[in-house]
Amino acid sequence: MFHSGIRYLLKTDDDMIVNLPYLLLLLTNKKLQRSIMGPVIVGAGVHRSGKWKLTTEEFPFSFFPPYESGSAYVITRDLIHELFVTAEYVPHIFVDDVYVTGVLGRILGVNHVMHRGFAFWHSRAPSVCDIVLNRVVSATKMTPSLLRSIWKQLHTPVCPVSICFLCLRACRRKTQYAFRSCCLSVNSRRGRRITGLP
Repeated sequence: MFHSGIRYLLKTDDDMIVNLPYLLLLLTNKKLQRSIMGPVIVGAGVHRSGKWKLTTEEFPFSFFPPYESGSAYVITRDLIHELFVTAEYVPHIFVDDVYVTGVLGRILGVNHVMHRGFAFWHSRAPSVCDIVLNRVVSATKMTPSLLRSIWKQLHTPVCPVSICFLCLRACRRKTQYAFRSCCLSVNSRRGRRITGLP
């Protein structure tokens, strides 16, 4: 069903931008198992009217189980097949993020891992500096024109610590501590001061 060498599956919407260098750094430093990492929502009430309406026949409970907002989340490899198989036996609801990460997640006993920087549906669109400074892992409300604009700006970012891009290229380390130390080392050679390191 999937390549045996993969460690994670990223699910994201089409109006998103994903800060892949930062996400890869986070995943390198984490040892996740049977986990879904993303924007965790706890205690959300079920909508009985409007766009996200669910009838009591479709979902009889008043609150959803904890789930990840569908904007972008990461699933560990050991859950992919189990989610697929379990979905064959559990009645579907059209709110896919609730169904996959909440309903199926509750049945399978997954770990919900929250990390700052994952976008919720109500989050604002990012600036290029939000990406360069690793303020966001994923960001929403991206139009095609905004995506193109940010992509162009990423090639020559004007941010207080854009030197961190150079650090990512220069320092191929496996720990956040080593990354910070390397950034400081590269920065000192260039005679600059870095603040707001991840």
